[in-house]
Parts: sequence; C-alpha cells; structure tokens
Amino acid sequence: MKTLLVCRDAPYPPTTGSPLRLWQQVNLLASLGPVHVFSIGPPIGDDARTPLIAEWVHVDSTTWKAVRFHGILRAIKVFMPNQFPGVGDLANGTLNSRLGAFIDRIKPDLIVVSHWPNSMPAVLRKHRRKLIVDSHNIESKLWFDMTSIGSIDKMLRHWRFSRRETRLSQAASTTWVTSEIDKAALTQMSRKPISVSVWPNAIDLAYYDPARMSAAVSALGLERSFPTLIFVGYMAYEPNHDAARVLITEILPKVRLRYPGARVFVVGKNPRPDLIALANQEINVYVTGTVSDVRPYLAVSDLAVIPLTVGGGTRLKLLEAFASRLAVVSTTKGAEGIATAGSKEVAIADSVDKMVEEILSLLDDRQRWSLQVDRAYALVESQFSWQALGKRLPEEISKVLEPPTRVF
Repeated sequence: MKTLLVCRDAPYPPTTGSPLRLWQQVNLLASLGPVHVFSIGPPIGDDARTPLIAEWVHVDSTTWKAVRFHGILRAIKVFMPNQFPGVGDLANGTLNSRLGAFIDRIKPDLIVVSHWPNSMPAVLRKHRRKLIVDSHNIESKLWFDMTSIGSIDKMLRHWRFSRRETRLSQAASTTWVTSEIDKAALTQMSRKPISVSVWPNAIDLAYYDPARMSAAVSALGLERSFPTLIFVGYMAYEPNHDAARVLITEILPKVRLRYPGARVFVVGKNPRPDLIALANQEINVYVTGTVSDVRPYLAVSDLAVIPLTVGGGTRLKLLEAFASRLAVVSTTKGAEGIATAGSKEVAIADSVDKMVEEILSLLDDRQRWSLQVDRAYALVESQFSWQALGKRLPEEISKVLEPPTRVF
C-alpha cells in the first residue's frame, strides 16, 4: 500500500507533540508500504531527511508573501478561507497544482491529511474515498479555551474555526482523533453525519528500553538525585508555560518543606525569558530549552508532574513518563483521554495542595510508587504503544479504502 501524508510542518525530526504524532503515522503506515510526504512550513535542514520516507516534498512557507484583503474581499474570506497553512491566499492555485502533480505521479492508495489548520485543498476533494483527516486536537475548542478576546468577536471567530474544522471531516472518508472525548466533541460540532475513529497518540516502547535509557544518561553525564520532578513539553505553548510556572512557584516550595533537596527539570524548546529567570532564582531548578534527547532527563527523574489546566488530545508527555517507568501526578485535564480520577496508573489531583499531597505520598511510599509505575507501563504497552497500534492498523485502513483493499 502506498500512502501520501499531507501535513503542516515537517514530521522529522520529531521534537514536539505534533511532529511526534506525524512521525508515529509515518512509522506505522510504512509497515504497510512506502510513505510519501507533502509538507508545508518553515525551512527544514538536512537533518530532517530520513530514509523511512520514500519521497518528500517540502514547501517553504516563508517564501510566500501574505496578502491582506480589505472590505468586501475580507468578508468573502469568511466563507472561502485559505486552503494551505502559512502562505498567502494567492498561493492556493499554485499549491493545488503542485500537490495534484505529486498525487498523479505517485498514485497513492491512501491520503492522510494531518495537523491541518486550513480548509481542505481543492485538489484533495476528488480523492475523498481514500482520504483520512488526522486531527491532533479539536483545535477550535482548544483555541476557544485559551483565548480571552471580547465575547462577540470570540464567538464569531470560534464559529469560523469550528465550521472549517468540521468541513475538513465532512470532506474525508473518516477522521482520526486522539480520544473518545475528542470524538464526542467533533461529532457534536458537525451538523452532518461524519465518520470518526479514535486513533490515539502512542510511542515506540523500544525507544525507552532501559538499556537505551542508561546509555543516554551516560552520554549526557547526568546524575541521579532524589527526589527529582520533571515536566516535559513545548514551552512556547501557553498551557505548558503556565503549568511549568505553577510547578516551580507553587508546588515545589511545598514539596521542599519535606524534601529540601528536591530537584526539578522543565524540558522543552522555546522557554520564555520569565520562566528561565524563575529557574535562575532557584537551586536545583533547570529549564533546559531544546534537548536532542529527552530520555536522560526522564531516566534520572522520579515523578512526572503535569499541572495542566487547558489542552486537548492525549498527552505524549504522560505516555513518555509511563514508558520511562516514572510515577505520574496530573490534573484531570493533563491526563485527559488516558486516565481518570480513581485510575491506578496516574495520581489525579486538581489543586496545588492535592498535587503536593500525592507527590509526597508517592515519594514516601516506594511500594505505592512501584505499583503505579507497573500499572502505567502495562497500560501504555497494551493500548498506547506503536506495537499495539500496529496490530490494529490493517483493520483500520481496510475500513477506509473503497473499494476494499486487502492490507498485510
């Protein structure tokens, strides 16, 4: 089976949430046959090339001039939004032609449009029967939760956003979402019947094999220090920034009343200056910025703390902690799509005091820590690993393709 992945931004190297999901799809689909990629985004370097992708066309969005429309033309844009991310509206025709030529040449059996914030490209509409929209989040809902502009303007923009998002799903054979929560939200948003399947975020368990983790620690020269708390995420993302700030300024001081030497790692690219300044004021608090490998930091940590209050999808940071055999303390929102209150894999706490209570309980009780770690690893192994999803993939693809195609 030949697949074309059409995506915003490059799927490799996978350093943040969306590229990690894109990389997941490339690896899983490559098990069924060659994967070709058509991506749009900032320029990519030589390190973005990988032999796993049969052919890759990347469009540098910075070469396209944005065009500002006014008056009636601006009003028309409400009903005819841009089809390609990061480029001017006048590029639609050129990019449709370029994408169409790529499709005609490679003749894919399946097309996956992934992490797409714009309208469906016109050239893809005629391929509806073999088209999947891969939704990383319910983006309109996430935008609404994170935005504080005036109510009327906010409602109008949300209407535009949700309308575009549901039309993407209506134009495809099916839509992949990361959780049952997202499936219910998208189904409710659409006024027309749509096909929606839960295709969760997952990770490659082999990447977090203990031997590989140990080698990564040795290469970086990190040392273990008990207790160490960790938060991982793309730090330019507002919810992650806020969660890291809460960990450093509100949670850590209370943990240190019992464990004065507690250490914190905040790992992820593009941290804001104010977060770096906070870390510089504290002993044993490290905001790393971009790292080439997150595994050493996970390997020398004891607890992953996820004080998120806003977000969508399923949290790769949670799955990484499970695979790395860390205990996890999270808000309900932080564990959304994976665990709920009362689960045995994650300690759920929705206030600072409750999070501190759960953190101290796990640090004090090694038996409880070990039981939670073992259950969490079993969960990621059975439901949220590439290995588990790979077993489901042929059946999932066979439901999409028309006429039915036998896959192996």
